[in-house]
Amino acid sequence: ESRLSASTDAKDQVWKELLVENKLGYFALLRNLRNISNQAPDMLDLALEQLVDPERIVGNRILPFRFYVAYKQLRSDNVDNRILGALSKATDIAVNNSPVFENTVIVLDDSGSMGLDSYKKQRLLPIEIGALFAACLIKSSSSDLIMFNDRARYVPLNPEDSVLTITDQLVRQAVNGLTDFKCIFSVLKKAYDRIIIFSDMQGWVGHRCPLAAFNMYKESFNIDPWVYSFDLQG
Repeated sequence: ESRLSASTDAKDQVWKELLVENKLGYFALLRNLRNISNQAPDMLDLALEQLVDPERIVGNRILPFRFYVAYKQLRSDNVDNRILGALSKATDIAVNNSPVFENTVIVLDDSGSMGLDSYKKQRLLPIEIGALFAACLIKSSSSDLIMFNDRARYVPLNPEDSVLTITDQLVRQAVNGLTDFKCIFSVLKKAYDRIIIFSDMQGWVGHRCPLAAFNMYKESFNIDPWVYSFDLQG
């Protein structure tokens, strides 16, 4: 920003210098894709080449939600499709920063509160945050997925799809309804090592705690799995 405001050169020349000489930091590159497209369209291909550079993505520890925020904003602005494609590719590369979990089931809350209008002042709704987390873990670990509200069901997905494609699919499949953590454990059909729950509330406290249902699941398969319950609004 200081380079652009201080320069007497045309903005396209500033972008050209920064990109050709590789002086633009990765996060700055991600945040300025629209500006580069509008102000220096001839530099867009170089910018996107740098955007999908695996060494820069992994080296800068860029987390996938950064790409999804940019993708969501730019998609609504009808930008060049090449930008959206590059963001999708970069997101998949960023999954290399995610842990790999064996024999894991991801549980995503798709009840009505996950998409409440009161959350729309935020960049991402809870359903989008949870769907993105789920998509990353599905890509990195080929985990099973359950979506739940007051009922729970397995959701088949293609792990070869991109993170952003899977995220969009999960957001579109949200059903609404109430939130009942107990129903999760009644549909589990195998012994998992860990259960990762994404919701906009904490299910492991108070009257919502599904301890009895969880204990029945453990007894059925003679296991004692880890449970990670994330409150996306906590």
